[in-house]
Amino acid sequence: MVVEIITVGTEILLGDIVNTNARYLARRIADYGFSCYRQTVVGDNPVRLKQAIGYAFESADLVIATGGLGPTDDDLTKEVAAAYFGIPLCFHLPSWERIQERFADRMMPIPESNRKQAFFPIGAQILENPNGTAPGALFGNGEKTIVVLPGPPSEMIPMFENTVAPFLDAKNSGVIVSRVLKTVGIGESALAELLKPIIDSQSNPTVATYASEGEITVRVTARAPDNQNAIQLIEETQQSIIWLLGDLYYGYDNQSLEERVVERFAARGWDLAVFESITGGALFAALSGVSGATRVLSRGWCFNAEERSRHWLSETKTVTGDGAQAFARAAKARAGTKIGIAVHMENPQQATIAVCFPDKEVIKIVRCLEPLVKARQRIVKQALNTLRLEG
Repeated sequence: MVVEIITVGTEILLGDIVNTNARYLARRIADYGFSCYRQTVVGDNPVRLKQAIGYAFESADLVIATGGLGPTDDDLTKEVAAAYFGIPLCFHLPSWERIQERFADRMMPIPESNRKQAFFPIGAQILENPNGTAPGALFGNGEKTIVVLPGPPSEMIPMFENTVAPFLDAKNSGVIVSRVLKTVGIGESALAELLKPIIDSQSNPTVATYASEGEITVRVTARAPDNQNAIQLIEETQQSIIWLLGDLYYGYDNQSLEERVVERFAARGWDLAVFESITGGALFAALSGVSGATRVLSRGWCFNAEERSRHWLSETKTVTGDGAQAFARAAKARAGTKIGIAVHMENPQQATIAVCFPDKEVIKIVRCLEPLVKARQRIVKQALNTLRLEG
């Protein structure tokens, strides 16, 4: 079954509200094994909304529309959808009584405009809304079906889970499962070229690359009768991808680079001191957010001013060297740890990462052609990756 999502609301078109409903629905549709090939956002305009519904049903069997169920004149989703199917609206007394009860519970007078929320297409399955005044509805013509839900996520999500999810489950013919593999230290085009033999040969699972801040991810998506079979398909492809990527791969889904560092250092009994002059404490914060980080993370220093950094360095009498290397040595000496890392800006377009291990020192250069605020996350990723690979 093909499902399409329509989000109704001029405020979303204008960027005043983020369309979180579509993201939620898309994931849940995939959970039930259905295909969603298109999402549409349309303003509070009945002509364009009817066009969007017609366009959606050219390819979709089911449309889920959110928004436009309020009491105002421009809330017309239910009315337009009913007109598309040629179904007249009628007053539904039980819904009106529930709306009245909701206002009475809050000791508020009920505006007459709310009465329109109790009109529904004849024969529709009415979806109760325990968190608001706008009930939803499910109706169609036997071949095509539309579900209309309110726009506020606090109302839409419970209604979906309580009423729409069982409807989808009854029609479920399989599942779609995705796993996101994480890489660092390679660009998207280079990664796509490296994985080209797998990407070109796969139809199930499918493989696609995506760029994010400081790293590139690989999404592996499988369709199967159940989760167990889907995961088996994913893991077979995942092993081939990991074999090609080698050290570029570090984890999947919710696994993070900082978790890998903490796990590795804890296993070796290493502790770490951190010096930062350009990343605003972001490296220390990333590591400290990992469960069990206290076993590894000893101390951290963060200076934004070069003069203060130099003064701090001068107080560590036994340290020699210059730049990031000296700061890493000083952090290690001051904290008495096995490892010291420093992230320091050597010049306006270049950050230096220096790490002092028990048996070696490693220097990495990170070019910073973008504004520093944007570069910080990439620098932190490179620092974490240096700890992961060299430790």
